[in-house]
Parts: sequence; structure tokens; C-alpha cells
Amino acid sequence: MLKKLASELKVSHVPKSKFIENFIIDMINDGKLKKGSKLPSINELANSCKIARETVVKSYNLLKSKGLVESRHGKGFIVIKSKYRKVANVFVLLDVMSNAYKEQLVRGINENIGGKVQITYNAHRYNAEAFINCIENAIGRFEYYVIFAMRDKTTFKSVLKIPQNKLMLLDVPANIKDCNCAQIYQNSDTNFKRALSEALPHLKKYKKFYMVFDPAHHHPVERVDAFKDFCNENNFHCEILQSFDKSKLERETFWMIMSDIHLVDLLLFAKELNLKVKDDFGVITYDDTPMKKVVADGVATISIDFYNMGKLVAEQLQNWNPELKLTVDSIFTRRSTV
Repeated sequence: MLKKLASELKVSHVPKSKFIENFIIDMINDGKLKKGSKLPSINELANSCKIARETVVKSYNLLKSKGLVESRHGKGFIVIKSKYRKVANVFVLLDVMSNAYKEQLVRGINENIGGKVQITYNAHRYNAEAFINCIENAIGRFEYYVIFAMRDKTTFKSVLKIPQNKLMLLDVPANIKDCNCAQIYQNSDTNFKRALSEALPHLKKYKKFYMVFDPAHHHPVERVDAFKDFCNENNFHCEILQSFDKSKLERETFWMIMSDIHLVDLLLFAKELNLKVKDDFGVITYDDTPMKKVVADGVATISIDFYNMGKLVAEQLQNWNPELKLTVDSIFTRRSTV
């Protein structure tokens, strides 16, 4: 115990007294320190870890205040409980927080988390330097880490610094070599293509198929190949555009729109041309939001359920499983645009 504690304490950024407290709590919860076990003496622990006696005294007093240990004359400090449920301190690093999808995710977490978890939210905004700084500043300060990883390889090293049994990656696989942690992912090609296939009966009346995919909006590029495969398998003529092209909008065209800004451009120009959505052209957008239930009498979507993803995160934080591997489905929701 002392050797492991000294080794981990040396590289931790957590205040030493707090680290020792948490270390012993984890040993108790893992059954490695059982009720009745004797803790190292203050001098023994201080000498082994090369820290001040006052630091150990502070740690042991914190444990006493939680009812986990007591000092007995002539025997030292003794463990008196076999379990302690502490409030988990969790760091959640999102890609962005200021869009409707992530608001649904955060709501799903917050409404299902209960009172035993304290969460600190941050966002990297697809900036590698910001991502690395957020991780570096968080390491050692939290019990669990929930990260929207980036595919920028310069960020991988910082992710691997997080203890793998305390880490969960979300949303899009980053394929970080040697990273073996909990995961809740959406499958950006197989599930996307399957959802398009669910929409197929409603798409056969259209002659030309367009996907508006702007790489600057950070959508997984796998969706482009999935869209192409879907069109090829069904003998649809398709084209990939980086922005909405007014010259392409005509009757019997279908549009797969990835970003809301392009959806607005499409619907406004269709109004100028007096083209009616569904009857004259079709639209499916990616990522569902409450607003899309209202716009154009309801916009058809392919999306994961971000609120449910948040609920799954909340369940994981309350009963942590380091081996968790979940893939969430992409769902086709038909509304008035196809």
C-alpha cells in the first residue's frame, strides 16, 4: 500500500492531504482495507511518502470526520467502515456547449444524475490547444473524466495521461492507439446508412440527391461515404456539396443537410422559387432538436437521441463501469419534408 501510495502521490496534482484521503477511501471501497484494518502510523506514512507529518494528520482527520476511521489508544488508526459513498467529482469536456444538441445532452445528464455527483463542464470548441490545456488542468483533480475526443493526433497524448479506468470517451470514435477506456459512441457510417435505408420508401420519387457537407462544421467524414454508398446501391445520382448551391435546387431533388445554417438557406430560397418541400423537393437534416419539430411543419431528421445519451452518461457516473462499450443508434424520424 505504502509503495503504491508514494508512487502515485509523487505525480499527482491534487493537494497531498486530499490525495491520501481519496486513496484510502478507494482502498476501503475496493475491499483492500477491510473493517478493523490498521492504517500505517503517521510517522510511517510521512516517511514513506517523504511528506510532512502535518499532512498525514490532516488526511487522517478528514477520514475521521467521515466516520471511516478512529484512533484507538495503543493501536493507532483503525478502519471502522467497509464502504463509503463519496460525492464523485466529474470533469466533462464537450466539443461545444452552445448548440441545441449538446444542450439536450447536458439536460439528459443533469436531470438523471441524482445528488451523488458534482460535475464541472468545459468545452474545447474543436481547438487542439484548448483541448490539451483543459485536460492538463483537470488531470488529478477529478474522480472521473468524460471527454468528447478530437481526431487531431496532437491531442492523443493528453488523453492517454488520464487513468484509463477513470475515463469515458463520447460521441465520435477518435481511434486513439492504446486507449482502453469506457465508451459511448455513435457509429457515423453503419448507423447513418441504416437510417437512410429506413427513409428509402419516401425518397424514391426524387431524381437527384445532394449532401451538403462542410468540413469546417466538424461532422464525421464517414457520413459522406455512407451517403455515397447508399445512393450507389439504390441507383441514385448523388453529389456532395460544401455549401448550399442555389443553382442545384429544382423539382425532384433530395437534400441531406448536415448543418442548420444550410437548412435555412435551402428553405428560404425554395420559398423564393415557390417550391413546396416534400411535393417538389425533399429534405432530411442531421441531428434532431425541438425546433425541427416546428420548422416547415416539422423537418425530417437522422439523429442520435442526445438526451438519452446524457441519460446513459448519468447512469455510468452513478455506477461506473470501466469496461462499458455502447454504440447508440441513429434514428430516422419522418416529418413533413419527405
